[in-house]
Amino acid sequence: MVPASKLSLPDARDGVLPVPLPVDALCEILLRLPAKVLCRLRTVCRPWRALLSDPHFIAAHAARHGPLIVLGYDSARYNPAYRNEGIICDIMDVSGHIVKRVHGELIGRVMSVQLDLVCAMRGFKERYVLINPATVGVCALPEGFAEEHVVPKRRHLGCYKAFTAFGKVVSTGEIKVLRLLDNSDDRHPVQLCEIVTVDGSNHARWRRKKAPPEILRLEDPWTSVVMDGTVYILSYEPDHIASFDLLTEDWRQPLRGPLSYLWDDNAEVWKNNGHWFKFSMVTLSGCLVVVHAERAYMDLWFLTDFKKGLWVKQYSIQNSALPAGYGQYTACPLLVLEDGRIILIYAGYKGLIRTYNPRTKTFTNMAEVGRCVSAGLYNGSLLNLAASAS
Repeated sequence: MVPASKLSLPDARDGVLPVPLPVDALCEILLRLPAKVLCRLRTVCRPWRALLSDPHFIAAHAARHGPLIVLGYDSARYNPAYRNEGIICDIMDVSGHIVKRVHGELIGRVMSVQLDLVCAMRGFKERYVLINPATVGVCALPEGFAEEHVVPKRRHLGCYKAFTAFGKVVSTGEIKVLRLLDNSDDRHPVQLCEIVTVDGSNHARWRRKKAPPEILRLEDPWTSVVMDGTVYILSYEPDHIASFDLLTEDWRQPLRGPLSYLWDDNAEVWKNNGHWFKFSMVTLSGCLVVVHAERAYMDLWFLTDFKKGLWVKQYSIQNSALPAGYGQYTACPLLVLEDGRIILIYAGYKGLIRTYNPRTKTFTNMAEVGRCVSAGLYNGSLLNLAASAS
């Protein structure tokens, strides 16, 4: 409960409260209300606005109601199955209700979601921006290549398949953006590596870094995560996970994935059959998780010991059929709720958010989300967002 002494509370003598209530009881009642209702209550009077804008109250409300889901789109692409043209992202609560919608016709495809921020590509792979969904503030990243890269004059950023990930350096608090550029040449693959420190100035620039030690999978956002200042990316080499340290700005030794727990003694069979390409990666409950998704089931492997490389299969989910019209999709978990249910996203031409209950082994459909190209969590409070969804 919020300590009453720390809050700016309305006084019953002001005529706001018809019946005086104990402070603790008032706080408990308000903490139970949805944030959208509290945003409307801010307009009642100045004392109520002060209370509901109090940082201690906002923090307590966020802790009570848990994180939100950020769904990123390609705002320049029209999808008749879900009209998200001109929409950068939706912020959804764990009940499946959209609580804020961020518009931006000039912004393109969302690349990644981290640190309560959204990284999006503006134009034809030429410009990148960081967007704060709470304030809809935009921070433009430097244009062009790193100066150290020698790139043929006729090649521009649009000639490369781009991957971005960003995170916070734990020891310094700096936010850094990692960018990998793939030349899309299967015979002579090249992946350029660049990084930039976001400091809010006009002097930031991309800096060249060593290329990855092996060719990495950059085809979709579900093959990488950022955790504790390190970017993890699945490699084309079976059972390899590349890791880039944002502090030292260098590649570490690759991690071994959980594939060795699955094969008999011939990894080449897995590679030729394409099984490794059915794996994706997420973070759940503070752990690095590799997802092995087949059509009939989804196994979640948790890395429980980094030093020993110990992976434990904590969940094995038997998939149920999706409603008609969903076609091909990528299935990934987003969040484990306090009651043990798991929120899953099925991303494809037409997307779906579902919950899975491990106790009853049942699914519940939460919301249709259209063509979602990236997803993540927002850990701030809805009370810091604009008052309501548009």
